[in-house]
Amino acid sequence: MQRSLTPYLVAALITLAGLVWLYLAGRNLICPCGTVKLWDGWPAPGESSQHLFDWYSLSHVIHGILFYGLLWLVARRLSFGWRLALATALEVVWEVVENSATVIEHYRSNTVSVDYNGDSVVNVMADIVAMWLGFWLARVFPVWLSVVTILVLEIVALMAVRDGLALNILSFVWPMEAIVEWQAGGLCPAAGAVEAQVGNHQVGPEGAADGDEPDAAHARRGEGRICPMRREGGPGQAVFFPVGRHGKGRAVALPRARDVSGAHVQGVAFGRAGDGDR
Repeated sequence: MQRSLTPYLVAALITLAGLVWLYLAGRNLICPCGTVKLWDGWPAPGESSQHLFDWYSLSHVIHGILFYGLLWLVARRLSFGWRLALATALEVVWEVVENSATVIEHYRSNTVSVDYNGDSVVNVMADIVAMWLGFWLARVFPVWLSVVTILVLEIVALMAVRDGLALNILSFVWPMEAIVEWQAGGLCPAAGAVEAQVGNHQVGPEGAADGDEPDAAHARRGEGRICPMRREGGPGQAVFFPVGRHGKGRAVALPRARDVSGAHVQGVAFGRAGDGDR
């Protein structure tokens, strides 16, 4: 009995080691807001991947299914428990890499996740639990049902947040403006095009300050969208998504934008597309 529990204890220790590593590396233990939600389908500004489960949890269920298939191919002689321990190690490595400063900045610079600051420790823990669920499902499901489950979870995530495991990997490896524009449209479908002149401003929930790097947004003029980061609720952080040939470059987070048709936000002026000189 004791011997059969060994791989599960190893999986638990690997999980604990990964969580401690991420905490010591500077990841938030819980959401800076001070609360822990079981589910956060549409996070407030700065709260992306800070609570337990969200739409990206579906990707980690898919991880589990894929890890089971991979380990069945290369290590099928190992018991289920030891394969689970190996899958846990793979998931922890994924989380450590995903939460490195380089990867976080890449996401912020090349995707719509401009307010992404890494996962909280409790979110990583929930991601690992989601992977365990996927690993167990792959054990009890026939292969065809595992494939269908992956497809359904990807479609659900695409419909909910215009993102998913496959699109997330594609956006990281090969960022495409068309994907960013399509995802931005999901955040603000009715915002419309605007023309923006963004000076050298530090952006974020605390406001704008001139001259700060490396998060400074370099001067840019072009068409794009100013979108609230939440579909509902009061004024909050917004984001300017550059689109078209005038808007190449990273999306820019803007604090406390209230009017997408013409506003001055911390000294950053916005007007309807076509107003003023190009």
